[in-house]
Amino acid sequence: KTCAVTVADAYYIIGGMDADWNKAAAFGDPNYVYFMPTETEGIYKTKSFELPKLGSFQVAPVGNTCVDDNDENVWWKHAFNGSNITPDDTVLSNNNGNIAVEKHGMYTITLDLTGEKAVISGVCDREIEDPETETIYYLFGSMSNWTVADTVEAAEGYVFTNNPDGTITLTIDLARDTEFKV
Repeated sequence: KTCAVTVADAYYIIGGMDADWNKAAAFGDPNYVYFMPTETEGIYKTKSFELPKLGSFQVAPVGNTCVDDNDENVWWKHAFNGSNITPDDTVLSNNNGNIAVEKHGMYTITLDLTGEKAVISGVCDREIEDPETETIYYLFGSMSNWTVADTVEAAEGYVFTNNPDGTITLTIDLARDTEFKV
């Protein structure tokens, strides 16, 4: 087993919204949101930063490169996650062990290490209105090598059409034994 923690008392937000769960190796990387010490020892706050609705994240120590016997990175064993959230917190919630915000907005997150265990809380400084969105359905499966489409263009000819009567349809030729999902 190996473990190297290069920066003491420095924490950052790790998640899908800013770094695709990449790890911060050193303090100061502009791709990450860091916690800064406050006047109260053991309490750290982030700057106000944007989180999408249901944006999931954890709080991890900077520079943690801990690896187990199988050379698997185990930074998450040292991170503060959803189980550390105060039960009555109305801004943050537990999402499969991660922390998730309830609405799209600018957030200041607080990490409090003064008690027996870390407590993560948050304040929504400004809610951000999401634009109107439309749900698009498409077919994917063996005919497209199960490739997931991130855009309508990527789904090509497998996109369903919205009809005036509220139904959605797609007419397409499929070979025998083709497997697919919507």
